[in-house]
Amino acid sequence: MPRSVLALVISLTSLLLVAPVLPAQAADVAAVPTTTTLTARVTGPLQVTLDMEVRAEDGSVPTGSVEVREGEDVVATAVLTDGRAATTVSTSVGEHTYVATYVGDAAFQGSESATTVVVRHPYDCRGSFCQPTSLQISSKRVVSPGARPTLKVSVRIKGNAPAATGRVALRLQGPGTRWRVGRDYQDETVKVRLPRLRKVGVYKVTVRFKPAPGSSTEASVRSTRILVQKRRH
Repeated sequence: MPRSVLALVISLTSLLLVAPVLPAQAADVAAVPTTTTLTARVTGPLQVTLDMEVRAEDGSVPTGSVEVREGEDVVATAVLTDGRAATTVSTSVGEHTYVATYVGDAAFQGSESATTVVVRHPYDCRGSFCQPTSLQISSKRVVSPGARPTLKVSVRIKGNAPAATGRVALRLQGPGTRWRVGRDYQDETVKVRLPRLRKVGVYKVTVRFKPAPGSSTEASVRSTRILVQKRRH
């Protein structure tokens, strides 16, 4: 091999041996894990407010949006502000399960949370939208011994609730008398004939209305008195 060619090969080899090793390109920064929290509360007739919070594992504030589903249906999408979001959805009577999914972005991983809420009838008295009732009782107030007075009982609703349904219970107390009876109530006047009031004195009749489960009205109670006395000739 000619000396000139040999010298060139040696020079190139020396350059390769002393050339600096460049660092590998830095790997992409991993997205920060997050935790999503979802709570639901009934805030109006057939309305549920969903509160969402997304927290990052490193304490930073996540950005982006949260998608809320019920089953396969997307019912709402909310944009995070300082890691929080809230939205109100219309719904129906019954049990509802909502799932909030934080979709994440380049800086934050996605996460999700689920919650269940029970929505009752807008007028259900176990909730906050109950309609008060009052009992109306009519009967003779003064009768002769041995009479069997008839009571007429009706339930009046204060407000625009649907018709009252449930059960009416009557209790009679008087001289030597203890008597009870119950009647179903379907938004109509209930007539109840009392047993014979044989002894002279004051008899107390207590009427209680108990609404049907899930109905529109609350319970109520009222009393009346019947005087039994001999006729004067």
